[in-house]
Amino acid sequence: MAKNSKKVNNKNEDKEKEVKNSKQEEVKQEETKKEEVKKDSKKVENIAKTTKKQDNSKAEKTTKKKEDKKDEKSVKSSNKITKKSGVKEFKSELKKVVWPTPKELLNSTTAVVIIVLITAIIVFFLDVVFESLNTYGIDKLRTTVSEKADNDNSNDNNQEEIVEDTNNVSDEPSEATEDTTTQTEESVN
Repeated sequence: MAKNSKKVNNKNEDKEKEVKNSKQEEVKQEETKKEEVKKDSKKVENIAKTTKKQDNSKAEKTTKKKEDKKDEKSVKSSNKITKKSGVKEFKSELKKVVWPTPKELLNSTTAVVIIVLITAIIVFFLDVVFESLNTYGIDKLRTTVSEKADNDNSNDNNQEEIVEDTNNVSDEPSEATEDTTTQTEESVN
């Protein structure tokens, strides 16, 4: 009997283990279902957000279309320009202007002034450099031109002297040329 009671106890324990295991499996399944539900709810929320965004963008588009139609009407009516409508349009456009804050204005003005000063300094520096190069170049050119002119004048004077010397030589026949001439005449006779 003790064996039978042990077997029964073992069977009961096995059944209890099976029940516990099945309960644990059920709990796990419920947890996974809950997680799936959470995921699905997040997906639904995301879809809802995107549809809201789309709806908002559609609403914005429709309002833009309405504004565009109003602008078109105003443009059509502005074709019939009168002084009063021109002033009204001017005022409405001035209302649309986004004016800079004093700090932004100061920053922008400072940036412009600094850039202008830097550019002026660069231009001044380049002006001085090119002016000095130009002056040096012109002085160098003048000296080379004057040297060449002096050389040309001295060459001209030398050539004139040479030409005069050759003219003097050809005007006065030398004794050697007379002797050769008489010798050639005698030999011919």
